[in-house]
Amino acid sequence: MVGGKSDITPDSPSSFAREDVVPQKAPSHLESSLRAAGLDVNYTKAKGDYLYYENAQGCTVEVLDLVGGYGASLLGHNNPQLVEVLQRLLQEQRPFNSQGSLRKSAQSLCSSLSSIAERETGQPYSAILGSTGSGAVEAALKHAEFEFQRRFDQKRQELMDLQRRLHLIVREKDLVIPQTVRHIFESTLGVASNLNATQLVECCIEQLNKISKTPPVVLALEGGFHGKSTGALSLTENLNYRTPWSRLGIETSFVPKGDSAALDAIIQKACFPHVELELTGNTLSAKSRSIFNIIAAFVEPIQGEGGVLQINRSFLVALRNHATAKNFPLVFDEIQSGMGRTGTFFASTQSGVVPDYILLSKALGGGLSKVSALLIHSERYLPEFEMLHTSTFAKDDYSSEVASAAIGLVEENNGALMKRCFQQGQILKERLSRIQADYPDVVADIRGRGLLLAIEIFPCGDNSSLFLRWASEQGLLGYAIAGYLLREHSIRIAPTLSNPNTLRIQPSAYISSNDIERFCRAIEQVARLLKEHNSGTLLGHLAGLAASRTNSLLVKAAPKPLTPRTESRQVAFIAHLLEPQDARALDLSLSHYSPEQCTGLLQRFGPLLRPVVLHRDHIQNQTGSRVGLSVIGIPFTSAQIMEAFRNGEGDKIRSSVFEAVEVARKEGAEVFGFGGYTSIVTKSCLDIVEDKALVTSGNSVTAAAAIHATMARANALGLTNRRLAVVGAAGNLGCVIAELMAPDAEGMLLVGRPGAERRLHRRVRQIINALGAQCPPIEISTDLSALKSCGIIMTATNAPSPIIFPHHLSNLPTVICDIAAPGDVAHSVLVEKPNTEVLKGGLISLPSNQELAIPGMEYPPGYIYGCLAETILLGLDRAAKSESVGLLTPEGVRSSQKMVERHGFGFKPWAKLTPNSAFTSTNDA
Repeated sequence: MVGGKSDITPDSPSSFAREDVVPQKAPSHLESSLRAAGLDVNYTKAKGDYLYYENAQGCTVEVLDLVGGYGASLLGHNNPQLVEVLQRLLQEQRPFNSQGSLRKSAQSLCSSLSSIAERETGQPYSAILGSTGSGAVEAALKHAEFEFQRRFDQKRQELMDLQRRLHLIVREKDLVIPQTVRHIFESTLGVASNLNATQLVECCIEQLNKISKTPPVVLALEGGFHGKSTGALSLTENLNYRTPWSRLGIETSFVPKGDSAALDAIIQKACFPHVELELTGNTLSAKSRSIFNIIAAFVEPIQGEGGVLQINRSFLVALRNHATAKNFPLVFDEIQSGMGRTGTFFASTQSGVVPDYILLSKALGGGLSKVSALLIHSERYLPEFEMLHTSTFAKDDYSSEVASAAIGLVEENNGALMKRCFQQGQILKERLSRIQADYPDVVADIRGRGLLLAIEIFPCGDNSSLFLRWASEQGLLGYAIAGYLLREHSIRIAPTLSNPNTLRIQPSAYISSNDIERFCRAIEQVARLLKEHNSGTLLGHLAGLAASRTNSLLVKAAPKPLTPRTESRQVAFIAHLLEPQDARALDLSLSHYSPEQCTGLLQRFGPLLRPVVLHRDHIQNQTGSRVGLSVIGIPFTSAQIMEAFRNGEGDKIRSSVFEAVEVARKEGAEVFGFGGYTSIVTKSCLDIVEDKALVTSGNSVTAAAAIHATMARANALGLTNRRLAVVGAAGNLGCVIAELMAPDAEGMLLVGRPGAERRLHRRVRQIINALGAQCPPIEISTDLSALKSCGIIMTATNAPSPIIFPHHLSNLPTVICDIAAPGDVAHSVLVEKPNTEVLKGGLISLPSNQELAIPGMEYPPGYIYGCLAETILLGLDRAAKSESVGLLTPEGVRSSQKMVERHGFGFKPWAKLTPNSAFTSTNDA
């Protein structure tokens, strides 16, 4: 697991900053995300089904493109016949900006679209052109509201005309209001039965005014996606896209797909009672009616971004019936599914359900032009709308003629290209279905129609590969697969927005059988890697490893699902990776990675990952009281955290820590422990605002454990040189350790980095004032070679790499307690200084021979880090106060030492580091 470490806290996070480093401009979030998944390439050429980019070696890489502009490249990239149209138009110097004129190319395109729509549906349509898919959605919304208001105004005008007629009748003769009319008004609108005719009409007008002031409702389906402009976004269910702008837009009711009962209920909620009046002679008659404040229902016959989900015919029929009965338009969004991709010009044609509006874009422009179309049933079309809804970039000759030529290619030879889409789609779907049969635990579904297909991958929830499980839980698995396919197979694919475990396939209509087979072989490789839990190969390209070098079959570890929370009292420990190579202990499929390759993977993929629960367990004290533990991992190493702060990007790290706190809250933790640099970046936990839980850096127990282990070992060795050095003494932890150990030292050396002299002198005064006559002579130094005079060395810095090397030490017997994690002592010390014993400081033994095996945390069996121990102990102690928030104090360390002993945790035996192994158990004997 990501490492718990003694928190070697300086006074503030400002110690991360280096004055000689100028922060670099951070890449955009999009750039960072693309880089993290390995999708950060700049395509410089496109042809047919292929895109081209230059790799780091300057070589051109040909990529099979199955994203296809999310459906726009139905006719391939830079289709020669369409390019010829554009070239001709440029050579003819066709005008682009000729708004407010007759534009025959646009008229011809509209005529073609109307003819095709009538052929497909048997109904006449009028077309309105635009530039984008979301623009077509906006136009549909506006026209639907225009329709509604026109009908509404007509009703209001009819009532006002009736009121004038009533005035004339009242002057000439008596007006008859049957009792049934009064009953209708009373039961429908709840008005008094003694009103005169004029007052009854006014009630009807008031009801219309009330409805007109109520926000209109639009129906859309759950899982739908209709674009990202304000109105279109209102129809998109995905909260990630909609929530930031939730105050804007229109009121949308999202209907569960296929749920006719829910549809009925939602429509009924938009119903307003209304009375329809009629005057015959001098007699007033009335009928109870309903007005539905619904302006339109939007449906994708095949939801593209929602996961390539087909809407069943019976539900489309139910929508059609409601739309007809309640007089609102049924809108089919064919922006992705139209233009023949599914085998017919409109995907909805195969359902037999006729819409009132049809939306087209993407493939309509042939992959070269930005153009869209709104087709409106001629009976609903309002000609004056086009004067009110105009666009600078719509109806130009270039987009119109390219779109007309694209339609010609789709339609020629009796729709041969559409038939090819269906046939090639069938071949691809059948081949993918065989892969699903071979890997039923990996591939959840193969679905779609024609060349709009999808592969859904099962989540990796019980996967032994931490990185696959981590990515899966956070919706990144599809992007990880896309990066692998791009970098290892030169195939471009993308997950859908609303279902990131679903890979959408939208090649051109010309895709070859060879390319279909090539893609299927690559997907088989993906399925095999997922079955093997092999993130090492799947993500190898991020670490600079080619799959050809890592593609051997790995031994699959047994899945280790998180154990459920069972204890009534919970604590949480928040930690990060100490060293890049610690990732190998988290994920066995990374076992062949070098430290540099682990670094590469974490630098690329880590920024995409959010904190997650990595391990759950429980610990009990010597009396049998238990506490549940949740370990929450943050995907950064010590070096990454340091680098982020030096580059002025510390807010990213802090945000990740605060997000981890939210995970801890959801775990029900009553104590939050902060390991590694997580407490440093929160100013020794002072930035954590928490009124229901204790927070702790764990420094008090860490200090107590380090002091106890060091002095016990020095005594056991009969060490004669009792001069004490504290490296990192300018920091709070180092200073407290120095003050607590000073009475037993013959002399003391406080060591800091160059420039820390003033702080070191301040620490000297602080220790002398606290100890008085018990204080030994104290010196300061910023030269690590001064350590040669000391027999006992405590080191606690926040350096991300070793700082103490053999040339800093004498050849005499020496005990070093390395509290820092990552460690301050170089491995070469263990090899070249045989008289130097290096203890791993801050370790606590567990009571009753318990072991807490957390992957990635290296400590001897039966031990845990002091910061983790303090987290657990505060939970067992049901403590009301934490001694490790803000500045550490000697009193707090002593109090924490008593808490350790109270629950049967221990300070010995201790452990020392050796050249060949992480720890060797040592005891007094």
